[in-house]
Amino acid sequence: MAWISRLTFPLCALLALLSASATVDYAQTAEQLSQVKKIYVDSLGTDTHATAIREQMVQRLRKSHDVQVVSNPQQADALIKGTCRVWVTGYASLSPHTRGLSQPTFEGFLSVELVGKNGDTLWSYLVSPSKFAWNGITDDLARQLVSKLLAALKGEDRSQPVVSTAARLVGTLKGAGATFPAPLYQRWFELFEDEHPDVHISYDAVGSAEGIQRLREGKADFGASEMPLSDEAMSQAHQRFLHVPSVLGAVVVIYNVKGVRRNLNFTPETLAGIFLGKIRKWNDPQIRESNHGTALPEADIVVFHRSDGSGTSFVWTDYLSKISPPWKASVGAGATVQWPVGTGAERNEGVASAVQQTPNSIGYVEFIYALQHELSFGAVRNSAESSSRRAFQA
Repeated sequence: MAWISRLTFPLCALLALLSASATVDYAQTAEQLSQVKKIYVDSLGTDTHATAIREQMVQRLRKSHDVQVVSNPQQADALIKGTCRVWVTGYASLSPHTRGLSQPTFEGFLSVELVGKNGDTLWSYLVSPSKFAWNGITDDLARQLVSKLLAALKGEDRSQPVVSTAARLVGTLKGAGATFPAPLYQRWFELFEDEHPDVHISYDAVGSAEGIQRLREGKADFGASEMPLSDEAMSQAHQRFLHVPSVLGAVVVIYNVKGVRRNLNFTPETLAGIFLGKIRKWNDPQIRESNHGTALPEADIVVFHRSDGSGTSFVWTDYLSKISPPWKASVGAGATVQWPVGTGAERNEGVASAVQQTPNSIGYVEFIYALQHELSFGAVRNSAESSSRRAFQA
């Protein structure tokens, strides 16, 4: 969620951040999809699966005979550029009768754009894994993407291309706030400034509370937080703030348990008990009940939480307030709360690093930081699972 105040910069420029395309160094010729006959597939980023996905895309495009895949970008009518991320979500047994034999389960995404003349985006698409990816996630993502691209080139895909704007914009914007969207914001701003060199946008990832404070004091033009401002807070600021949804993210439970190499499961009651300080050992019966077959150590649970005013803390404490009446009554929800137990660390990076460096610890961070720090994050029982279990027991 973002707050925008003192709109000294055209609002259309902010909206254009979502559709700005990357500047391309090569001289492509295609101005529309119908002109694309030769394609060069560029790198898909630094993810460990990027090379495999790119190779499978190239193989599928060549087998189609609908386009020619060239090995030199100078020869291409258009470039395929993009990024991909693949991560392990857990491990599944190969057979219910075997122990110790398991294979990882994956989640991820592939986001690409077909870039033509003058760096214009002719087509773009975001792929997520199929429910059943028989040949693995890399093959699945590549297959879906190539299928959609070929349909678009044949005129069978009615998706509208992104249209860039040629308006000349001049100005400066200063933003501050939540840490979790900072990498995405930075990328958006870089792409936008490539298109509009007379514009400069800066963003300080100082945490939600500080971002809101700077906005109130007129030190920032926009702020960002996972926590919307209440009517009372806006009246106290003597300003009118406009709430604009900008990023959708997730908060996950991260942990570092000595000797445990599989993903752990948590119930809402267990998480509330840990952060209330009522569940203190990793081998507590409530944790063991959700993790049959896992050797949990008889070790103290080291709890980490945010020390700064944080929208991530608001999301986490709001969740605990919804699932735990004791938490709601004694702690409540907010960007800052009186934590019953634990040690504070600044920002998502601080909590992620603290958990990574501390054996038998637990904390919460925005999802992307768990991926970046290669931390284990737990599965949490949701309401649907609870309902199905009650129905089964009945």
